[in-house]
Amino acid sequence: MMNLMRAGLVLAICAASPPALTDDRDHPASEMMAPPAEVTTRAKMLEEEEEQGTRTMSREEVQERFRATHPEGLRLAFYYNRRFSDRISDWVASERFVVAGTGRRSEQGPDGDTAEQGRGNVAMQAERRRAPASAGPGPAAELQGGYVSTMRQVGVRLVERGTMMRLADASREDGTFTRGAPDHQRLEVQALSEHADVLVEIRALNAPTAEKPRFEMRLVDVKDGTLLAVLETGGVPPEEEYPYQWVGTDSGFERDRPPLTLSQVGTELALITMQQLVAADD
Repeated sequence: MMNLMRAGLVLAICAASPPALTDDRDHPASEMMAPPAEVTTRAKMLEEEEEQGTRTMSREEVQERFRATHPEGLRLAFYYNRRFSDRISDWVASERFVVAGTGRRSEQGPDGDTAEQGRGNVAMQAERRRAPASAGPGPAAELQGGYVSTMRQVGVRLVERGTMMRLADASREDGTFTRGAPDHQRLEVQALSEHADVLVEIRALNAPTAEKPRFEMRLVDVKDGTLLAVLETGGVPPEEEYPYQWVGTDSGFERDRPPLTLSQVGTELALITMQQLVAADD
């Protein structure tokens, strides 16, 4: 009897339970409080690095806009793996001596007393001359060739540093050879002001033949020192001109690109230079 009463009590409790506890219908999913975290892979990180400093205009567009912006051409001083130094002179002062002295003289005479006093300083400075800074790693001739040929296609005249400095020095020679050795730092500034409109510095951050080469680029207006652009780039064309391909590997198929030649990298660096100069004039 007691068991029957317990079973009846259980049935009564189940029958009185709220419908929500026994409702098995589908319910809409609740919105997440935060967006799902994006998975970052090494391949994605490399792609994002390549996109930094990547050209956004097509080759035809950037060349057309550059010609329209600079119809008379442009004189470009091209420094590859060489910095334009902030030193203003070859000479550096290492020591300075100052000697100070005072004097007083008094005299009595028939015309009255005379008193004189004086003070003087003598300064001497010891200077030494530093050797001109040398360039960085040896130039990549194929890369520079691609850069030069691409810039010449739009009327740019590229100026070589050593040549313009010797031309500037020769223009100051009067034939007597009585001048002392020129100050390289001041001579370089004079040469730039006479033979160039824009200075471009391109420095390889790693070997140009590396799997993922990186370059730092600076563009400076020679007339007033205006900084036109500073960027880091891999010298890789946009994906529309340099698409990925599926390549079979031991672990399956992966997205990859065929390696670029140094000439192609130089061409891309030239196109990026044009785009930055166009943007600076907008």
